[in-house]
Amino acid sequence: MKKIVLGLVLVLGLSACSSTPEKSSDSSSKTSSTEITSTSETVVSNSDSSEAPAVNEENLNAVAKVLDEKFNTDGETLVKVEIENDVIDDTSDVAHSVITATVTDSEARKNMETMQDAVNSNTADDTQRTSIYGIQVNVEEVAKQLESENDIVRFVNPDSNGNSIVIAMSKKNENIIPLLIVE
Repeated sequence: MKKIVLGLVLVLGLSACSSTPEKSSDSSSKTSSTEITSTSETVVSNSDSSEAPAVNEENLNAVAKVLDEKFNTDGETLVKVEIENDVIDDTSDVAHSVITATVTDSEARKNMETMQDAVNSNTADDTQRTSIYGIQVNVEEVAKQLESENDIVRFVNPDSNGNSIVIAMSKKNENIIPLLIVE
């Protein structure tokens, strides 16, 4: 079973968006396998509110749907995709949106943690490095579809200690976490 899930993670990490999106009769942010949720938080700022860029919900929902389709394939739900608006963090001076794919499948979480630990300790084999690289490339490709240069797409794996390990994080024109070099 462990080899199957590891193989599935590899396939998901390297998969391109080859499936065609399902057409929906409404404009909600639901996909066929996962509901994409959107939240906002209040941000206190000293700047004039007219300076804040407008949030394009349609673009964010479309990008979130593509991210969901990249990692939730063949009817399996391995990640949960969420959109958080009005975020202020160390990646940008202005409020922006963050689209996060969080691994929810317990077996996939364990395998991702093992792979990331191996990468961090410089003991990863080719399969582990290629899997992480594939996830990072998929996040990079999805982030290029963002309208705002400040918005972020990221892939997160909750580890066994309750922390979240960010595997990939990209803006429209920049990888915040550099791509893993695969030889």
